[in-house]
Amino acid sequence: MSTTVATTSTQVTSLVTPTVEATTQAPTPIPTTVATTAAPTPAPVGLEPERTNLRGELAAEGQTLARPVAVMIDNHPDARPQAGLRDADIVFEIPVEGGLTRYMAIFQSSTPTVVGPVRSARDAYLDRILEFDSVYVHIGGSPTADERLATDKYEDINGSGRVIWRKNDTGKVAPHNAYTNISLVRKYMANIGWHEEPVYEKYTFYQEGHQPGGAPANQVEIEATSETRTAYKYLADKGVYTRSKDGKEDLDENDSKPLEVTNILVQKTDITAGYGGYPTLRQIPMIGKGDGYYISMGEIIPITWMKDRLEGLTRYYKVDGSELILNPGQTWIQVIDLAMAVSATD
Repeated sequence: MSTTVATTSTQVTSLVTPTVEATTQAPTPIPTTVATTAAPTPAPVGLEPERTNLRGELAAEGQTLARPVAVMIDNHPDARPQAGLRDADIVFEIPVEGGLTRYMAIFQSSTPTVVGPVRSARDAYLDRILEFDSVYVHIGGSPTADERLATDKYEDINGSGRVIWRKNDTGKVAPHNAYTNISLVRKYMANIGWHEEPVYEKYTFYQEGHQPGGAPANQVEIEATSETRTAYKYLADKGVYTRSKDGKEDLDENDSKPLEVTNILVQKTDITAGYGGYPTLRQIPMIGKGDGYYISMGEIIPITWMKDRLEGLTRYYKVDGSELILNPGQTWIQVIDLAMAVSATD
């Protein structure tokens, strides 16, 4: 159920969706074959108590496994660069209206004090937050999302002046300058009495980075929508990808450092215009199954995905039917339409 604190100084106005100029160059389809030889597979490890749940990394001494916090992040060009994305455990990029996308960043293993810009809720993200038992931080939402958040199924913080404020030293203007603080969110959760220990299904991680055994993927381009592109560049010496949006490298607003991504999950689904009687909203099926790709350690493989219920974890599988094991580090989940292309080169 939504927790909303009325405030005149922190409320951000409704979404503005100017048209983004389309890119005309079509990406080259990725190879569909998967390498048949690979180095010996190291034994995977489950998420043991000393490891963080969402990154699969060794936890710092004294670190507890806190309940995840999911924050809706603005991805309008006027909102970039965003703050706090380097510290997120998982980040979703999903289409919204106007050919744009929006992010949802999930924080469990860190508590950055500046995260944003915060934006409004959409239904597709509500289909994912319960699988991580996340508290949801946002400012307003679409009519259909607001209706769902009014039920007791979700625990969310909507535009609260106690944890969301307008930051006026960024060069950004409303509605692209509202930020939050994960530490304050956790204190707010405790004051309300929401449970603080997570209860959810878990992914499995390798102890160390492991190549998935597929085609080369040192340069990756993803059609996020027909009007915006996301690209990744592999840094072999660090075992991570840097990220760019529409030709400009993604930096974290907090420290001006590039984002570093370990796992990229591309999830394809049949996205259509018109939802809940609103022609501009997108219908984005998240419960069901479909195809996609897993990209990590300079390689790409085809995968399938499956989610059987709202609270259930979205599972990812290799072509042999075995469940995908992730590498320890940050994961980005890119949800795209069936018609959108993914290209990968050496």
